[in-house]
Amino acid sequence: MDLQLRVAASQSDLSAAAKVLDDVFGMSPPATMLRVGFMFDLLRSEQLVLLASDATGVIGTAVRLRGKTHVEGAMLAVLPAHQGAGVGRALFHGTTDWATDNGYDEVRWCVSPQTSAQCRPS
Repeated sequence: MDLQLRVAASQSDLSAAAKVLDDVFGMSPPATMLRVGFMFDLLRSEQLVLLASDATGVIGTAVRLRGKTHVEGAMLAVLPAHQGAGVGRALFHGTTDWATDNGYDEVRWCVSPQTSAQCRPS
């Protein structure tokens, strides 16, 4: 699979990320537009929305919250047809690479609602 990672930079990027999140979490299209507005606010406040794409388009996304010295995972989703192919792992590594390249001291991973209160630095 020829996978490419990039930081969301436009409204169409945010729409694609929102569609992935809604498809994965079973939300209807009106929720997509709410997510786009929410992610646009995140992008304006300099948070990180990372996209994973292949030849078919955006197949995964990661939303990360940036603190002063750390980046914390908020959401990660991969379309069901692409799960198990390393897309999630690539998003994890892409987040770590981005954080390192941008001077952050740590990345905190919160991988499920049950463990979100117990984020652990990497």
